[in-house]
Amino acid sequence: MNLFEQRDLLIKEVFKPAFKTAGFRIPGTTFKKQEKDFLKIFNVQNSAWNLDDHVSFYLNIGFFFPIVNELNGQEIPKNPKEHDCIFRIRTDSLTGRNHAYDILPETDLNELRTLLQTDLNDYVIPFFERYNELEDCLNLKNEFQDLHSSAEPYIGLTMMRNGKKDLGENILMNFIETTHKEYADTLLGFRDELTKSW
Repeated sequence: MNLFEQRDLLIKEVFKPAFKTAGFRIPGTTFKKQEKDFLKIFNVQNSAWNLDDHVSFYLNIGFFFPIVNELNGQEIPKNPKEHDCIFRIRTDSLTGRNHAYDILPETDLNELRTLLQTDLNDYVIPFFERYNELEDCLNLKNEFQDLHSSAEPYIGLTMMRNGKKDLGENILMNFIETTHKEYADTLLGFRDELTKSW
């Protein structure tokens, strides 16, 4: 079995069962779970520098908020990928290690399987389970203080669209106070477009 086949075996035997149990759809190497106002995405990304004697892969997490595309006048992709998400991290942000996972000829596949199972069961799946409602996503800012994510305004705009006008606008305006004028003006334009029929 070559190293690429070993990687594929890990995806089949470790990742797919774990995410199926967690309620994700698991075609290919991108797994998705639809929540009411956003989509959770997990992706196994192969390194662009893989060789026959060294295979690396990354584990990506993303939250896709459809309102971003709606307000930008863009079509919502039928199968959003992690790179379509406004909130994106790699799993090393959760585990504190293993930016990439490597398979070499000398790699003990059982040890790597155990490490991956531990990372999924102790970090990745519990992370996804903390974010089931739109309001939960407001905690992303506190959980990842060093991450400059702009998910908050879109959470606020989604809340406004869903009838929580005051709460949504408060979240939006608090974010606008911390960002540059051009982006703030764009977000205010989105708010005005969203509310003009109210």
